[in-house]
Amino acid sequence: MLLLREAVDFISDESAESLVEPGEATYRTSAGSVQLPVVLGQTRYDVLDSDGATITGTCNDILCEASDLVIDGEGILPTPGDTIELTDGRVLEVLEIGGGEHFRYSDPLKRRLRIHTKDVDTVAPTS
Repeated sequence: MLLLREAVDFISDESAESLVEPGEATYRTSAGSVQLPVVLGQTRYDVLDSDGATITGTCNDILCEASDLVIDGEGILPTPGDTIELTDGRVLEVLEIGGGEHFRYSDPLKRRLRIHTKDVDTVAPTS
């Protein structure tokens, strides 16, 4: 298990340095808010419409460390309706995609979250 943990740590460190558009964001929920480092990504997903046809969509993702998602001393998990404000002024809302998934863990040790979102607003940039 130690070897797996060391491998996940190495890959997490390397991917955080090599992924595009790292930055800061403010994660807001009904319980409060927290500033955290994030990386932007995308997820393609398929859903079936009422006629049985497959519709493919793409959503914006926010990748962050699960240990950074703490409000008032409590670790939280993403919930549909929570918002994420990026420093460029975009406001994203946590989105449930096909199959009811609104986030997933990005590593076997559940250290990094991939949160599915959609753009809902724009505010004055903070950078």
